[in-house]
Amino acid sequence: NVTSFEVSNSPDLTAIHSPVTATVMTKYSANLNDITGTLNVSGLSGLGGIFNVQQNANLSAITLPTSTQTFSAFKINICPALGYVDLTTLTNLTESAFCGIDIDNNGLTAAEVNHFLVDLDAMSTGGFGFRSINIGGSNAAPDGSSGGYDGTTAKANLITKTFSVSTS
Repeated sequence: NVTSFEVSNSPDLTAIHSPVTATVMTKYSANLNDITGTLNVSGLSGLGGIFNVQQNANLSAITLPTSTQTFSAFKINICPALGYVDLTTLTNLTESAFCGIDIDNNGLTAAEVNHFLVDLDAMSTGGFGFRSINIGGSNAAPDGSSGGYDGTTAKANLITKTFSVSTS
């Protein structure tokens, strides 16, 4: 079983095809490449631990698997073509201490920021310390209604659940 997949700093890499399957994937990293279009990792049902997909300027979507693993780091940032990504298939994404989620500097709209915050609030419980969400930078600030989602309330709820939440 493969437990780690890393490919970084390959500016000619535009796609990763046929995701590798693994019982438990402890690290998936694809940084500083030129992944274009959709990154489909839906075959990685054991995805958990560290997920880093950063600085891929032409990445427009990520299809995540259904996974019950916990995460210590989840980073999908500095991808200016990326919009909303459905995180709800990662049922224990936020359910561990020291979990860091970075969705910053993607140029997200208020509606997209709100949608992320509402999803993260709905899938999170209290009782864990030292968790953080960074959804700021070039992203719009959350508000109470854009896209039909109340990001302001979701952010407040996440803070009550012991998250440190950074927004624009």
